[in-house]
Amino acid sequence: MNNNWLVNSKKKSIYDVRYSSVEIIVQIRDNQTGEMREYRTEDLMEEGESVPNDFIWSEGNYACDCNRLLFFLRANDEEEPKEMVCGDSRFIIRLLNAKDRKPYYNEFAE
Repeated sequence: MNNNWLVNSKKKSIYDVRYSSVEIIVQIRDNQTGEMREYRTEDLMEEGESVPNDFIWSEGNYACDCNRLLFFLRANDEEEPKEMVCGDSRFIIRLLNAKDRKPYYNEFAE
């Protein structure tokens, strides 16, 4: 891994995969309102990789609107609803390196 990331910790998984927890910024746009918010969080990057794996955001749990709604609300410290609707079209995201703000995953049409 290069020094282009803010690293919070380095760990080794039970499968002997070494990875680092790096700081990222999630830009989240609500397609119903057009409002955009930023949420700071962490993502995992395997040793030898230049960017974190985006699978959880593109195909995994964080690809669902119900989870993206939680990140959207947390970005403004808003209360989370007790019930949410799943889907895959209300929110789109762009993932940025928190250190240099360069995107490494982008769903926005540019």
